[in-house]
Amino acid sequence: MRKLLLGTTAVIGAALLAAPAVQAQEAPTVRISGWVQFDFAYIDDRLDRQAIGIDGNTRRQQQYDMRTDSRITVRGGGKTATGLAYSATIVLEPTTANVTSDQVYITLASPTLGTVHLGDLRGAATLMQVRAPLPFGFNTATTFYALRADFPGNAASSQLRDMFRGISHANDSTKFTYLSPQFAGFDLGFSFSPTGAERSYSGPARSVAGFNRNQIQLALRYRGNFGGVGVAAGFGMVHASRPTGATGVRNPDGYTFGLNVSYAGFRLGGEYSFGNYRGRDVGRPANAVMHLPRGNNQSQQWIIGAGYSFAPFGVGIAYGQSYQDFRDQGVANNQGVVRNGRNFRMETLQVGGTYAIAPGLSAFALYHYSTTRNQPFLPAALNGRRNINSFIVGTRLSF
Repeated sequence: MRKLLLGTTAVIGAALLAAPAVQAQEAPTVRISGWVQFDFAYIDDRLDRQAIGIDGNTRRQQQYDMRTDSRITVRGGGKTATGLAYSATIVLEPTTANVTSDQVYITLASPTLGTVHLGDLRGAATLMQVRAPLPFGFNTATTFYALRADFPGNAASSQLRDMFRGISHANDSTKFTYLSPQFAGFDLGFSFSPTGAERSYSGPARSVAGFNRNQIQLALRYRGNFGGVGVAAGFGMVHASRPTGATGVRNPDGYTFGLNVSYAGFRLGGEYSFGNYRGRDVGRPANAVMHLPRGNNQSQQWIIGAGYSFAPFGVGIAYGQSYQDFRDQGVANNQGVVRNGRNFRMETLQVGGTYAIAPGLSAFALYHYSTTRNQPFLPAALNGRRNINSFIVGTRLSF
């Protein structure tokens, strides 16, 4: 398999280098871009009422909070006389403690032969996924605010925060990715990653337990326009071998379908995903606890959304449901009876709007509602049920 992939990489690389001359050579340049975002939120979370202080008494957690987040992208590259564009990209995540790299990869791109990515970034299924129209802040706000009270001591619980993210969303493992040019409205993509580990020079070794192995991603997409009506449809899949030493669990995989239509500023669409996985990323369990045990039902989720843009404003609404089987996990209720997470369901409704203040500067507002049924890992008094209401406002400066 590896010999085949290496041979494929060499053939594609040779073809890119042999492309006919289309424009003058461009010397390498370095560009810096990124964004900084500030949020303020009010949160009403049923779980907060179960918070226990150091004195043993139950007290409600603070219902408002603020946060800043940022990304910095450094990209350097140029173009050969044959029209081959080449670049290296580093995406940095500044934190209060240090600066870490989120994505690191090399890109070779030809307008006639397609694009090759080599390194740590999301794969073809994520890059090409056709998603429902989503409000600004969909899931990004829930990461910190709406579900911030998940118990940090329970790794499985913390993986239930963002269950409506895209297929294999967070998988920035080191991989080979090929994205084809668009032909008659269609394009396709392929990715391969030997292990779930990132940056092999400083990351985990090949045999580290807990990482999925030999992950393959495939994607097929169509984009067209019919009398001013834009249409986008897509299929994506991800499949991997379970971690070395993992027993009693299925090989993780995920499949997604999406459809969008747009006209005169209106957008409407939906997506459906399913597979052998548990947790927040379709097809990519983050740890052994989140792998789907044999005998449990497949997970599935769907989202529908709509939006309308009328410069400088934009509004959007989305609703989704996610179903996962946690029958092997549970807590005792007030009567001492263990309530498992079979047919665990999460619903979300999000409504948001944006306003373009100036080029690169925008303000936004988001209402997020989330409810769960049969959720494992919760205190017994909640009996598997949790409701969250969040109101978030903020601003983002992109440069």
